[in-house]
Amino acid sequence: MRALPTALAALLLTALTAAVPGPAAFASDEVVIGSVGTPGMALSVDAAGGVVELRPRSGGPEQEWRVHTSDDGQYLTVTSRQAAGCLTAPSAEVLVLECIGAPSQSWVAHPRPDGSRLLENAAHPGQCLTGRGPLEAVGVAACAPGDRSQHWRW
Repeated sequence: MRALPTALAALLLTALTAAVPGPAAFASDEVVIGSVGTPGMALSVDAAGGVVELRPRSGGPEQEWRVHTSDDGQYLTVTSRQAAGCLTAPSAEVLVLECIGAPSQSWVAHPRPDGSRLLENAAHPGQCLTGRGPLEAVGVAACAPGDRSQHWRW
């Protein structure tokens, strides 16, 4: 008779432990967002309020991002671990700012045949995340599906 309550307790403990992810579970969600148009380069940011740049891919904390899909699956929010904020397009320049759920922090992913994605900003329809070149600030510019500087992989 005692075996059943012990087995039930073990099952409950296993379920609770699985439901509360530890730090290792969150680390696996982090990705490096690489530029297709400028191979070997990735989105990088140093601090909150900072400009996002294309820098050589290092996989360091300045290049660790989490990509969250909205409940309806329509939008993405991209957060920086290093800067503790969201990828934001308040204008043509892209920054990492405090996450407040603004449309400028929402992105629509448009899959490309090569497996990459265009990221169109919800606050600026028709404007996509664009890598201007190595060691330069990333911005938004008119979406052009053939422009590989607007193609991103993670």
